Amino acid sequence: MQTRKWLQLLLSLVAIGSLTSLSVSAHAFSNCTIAFNDRTGFEILDPSQAYGFMIPAGGPGGVWYYNQCSTTGDWFYFDEDPATAYNHFHFPAEDMSINCVTTDSQWPNGVMGRMTNGTCVPVDPLATERFVHNHWGDQLLRFQDLSSPPYRWRPAQIYVLSGSADAKVVMKAENGVFWTWAPLTQNTVWTLNPPTGPGTGGVEAWVGSNAGSGPNEFNIDNIVISYTTD
Repeated sequence: MQTRKWLQLLLSLVAIGSLTSLSVSAHAFSNCTIAFNDRTGFEILDPSQAYGFMIPAGGPGGVWYYNQCSTTGDWFYFDEDPATAYNHFHFPAEDMSINCVTTDSQWPNGVMGRMTNGTCVPVDPLATERFVHNHWGDQLLRFQDLSSPPYRWRPAQIYVLSGSADAKVVMKAENGVFWTWAPLTQNTVWTLNPPTGPGTGGVEAWVGSNAGSGPNEFNIDNIVISYTTD
């Protein structure tokens, strides 16, 4: 099963390095909400997903997390920016009642669970919606469109959860201009109002803690990607 999914993904994705050459494609939908609950994305990744970590499958250089935004092969890919090297993000369950680790570590149907009458009862970690918590303040979560050819997109919205440090979103546009939205304070769904017009579509984007280095970790969820044809 995992081998087949890997082949399907590889046939659909383009190499990250080729994203410097963009072309415009028609798109049948206007936006995509990335809620970190893509079951297929969980299935092909490292078993550590079941423990609440986002780690590249097979170690450094492996796939981190992807989200399929349409049935026509539009993929959004998330990983750690190469400028930081903590090699993992925390990927806890959005449901705070999932609060323990089972003694049966059989992945994928064990590990995460709910404490019930003194026993950690397992849940299906592949059907457990997550949020992202960075390891340290200077760690950046990078995301980019890996469809072939890539679509024209922009980050349009993000939810900064309660208890988060102030966050920021940075986007590199096709014309080389960097756009920054900050500070994004906690417990708020932020509408980013990205630029429009030729050359302003995204090449890659990042989420980080606005304060930078130190114990200033973000908690983020529900990133909305807006698609346009301009």
